[in-house]
Amino acid sequence: PVNYQRKKIVPNAKGLVLEVGIGSGSNIPFYDKNKVTKVIGIDPSKELNAMAKKIANKNDIDVEFIESSAEVIPLPDKSVDTVLVTYTMCTVPDVMSANIEMKRVLKDDGIMLFCEHGKAPDNNIEIWQNRINPLWGKLFGGCNINRDIPQLVENGGFKIEKLDQLISEVLGGGKLNLELVTEEESPVRSGEQTEQRVFRLPQYRVSETWGDPKSEDRVVISRFMAQVPGDNLQ
Repeated sequence: PVNYQRKKIVPNAKGLVLEVGIGSGSNIPFYDKNKVTKVIGIDPSKELNAMAKKIANKNDIDVEFIESSAEVIPLPDKSVDTVLVTYTMCTVPDVMSANIEMKRVLKDDGIMLFCEHGKAPDNNIEIWQNRINPLWGKLFGGCNINRDIPQLVENGGFKIEKLDQLISEVLGGGKLNLELVTEEESPVRSGEQTEQRVFRLPQYRVSETWGDPKSEDRVVISRFMAQVPGDNLQ
C-alpha cells in the first residue's frame, strides 16, 4: 500500500517541486520527468540525503538537496510550483510551523500534494491509536499515529480540494500487539497467508502481522528498535 500510494500521488507533481522530508529518496522513481523541471529535497539527515542522491542519479532526476528542517525552509516566498510531503508530517516536531512554511514558499497557483498516515476515521481505531502513540513514537523515530493530518494542513493555510482516506493493513485489517516479555528469543514465523515479525525489546515485544508475504501490496515496517525504560501501558 505504501508504494501504491506513492504511485498515485508523486506523478502529479509538476514544475519546480519542493519535497519536504525527502529521506532516502523513496519518491524519486515515481516523478514524471515530463512534468518536473527540478526537485528541491529537504531533510535534516545528511546520511539520508546522500542515499537519496544516489537514487536521483540512477533515475536521472535533477534534485538539489538541502540539509534543513521543515520548520525553517531556506527558500524565497512563492517560489515553488508543487510541495510534496509523504509520510513526514507524522514525525516533524512542530508540524504547524512546517505547514505554514510550505504555504509561504508555494506560488499562489501552486499545489500541495500529501500522503500521510494519522488519525483514523474509525473511532474504535482512534482510541487504540491514542493509547499506543506514546510508546509508538519511541519505537519508530518520533512517529505519531494519531495526528489529524487534514486539519493540520488546513490550519497551515491550505484549502483541501480532494481527500482520499483509507484504513491501513497494519492498524486496520492487520494486527498490532504490544506485550510485556521476559523470554530471550524473538521468533519469526512465516505462513502461506501471513507473516509475523516479532521485535524483542528489554520491556516490550512489538509484533506486526499483515497479509500475504509474497504480495507487493503488503505493508512492511522495518526499523531499528530502542530500549523504552519506565513505560507503562496500563
